[in-house]
Amino acid sequence: MNEVMKEYLMTLNKVVDATPIEKLSTDDIFEINSFHAQNVYMLVADDSYFLDIRANHFVVEEGFSENMVGTAYLISANHKGIRMQTLLINSTLISFGQTR
Repeated sequence: MNEVMKEYLMTLNKVVDATPIEKLSTDDIFEINSFHAQNVYMLVADDSYFLDIRANHFVVEEGFSENMVGTAYLISANHKGIRMQTLLINSTLISFGQTR
């Protein structure tokens, strides 16, 4: 796994925390639907945990959110048929006041 990227991502603020798709709240879905990817990276590990997600391959989408200021990252992975995702932001979670 790219250790520099891994360490950087672990310092960011969590907007959606390691949640399986079927357990996302309405607010989580709103935040993920407001995310727009601009770049995509792959982090590879050997059956490891990263941001409370267990997998061999982690997809890191870098982009922006319609609701917050700063660069956003959507990390997702699948382990034994359970897809998990975490949404991170590198700002102070400034909201534009959109209705959910």
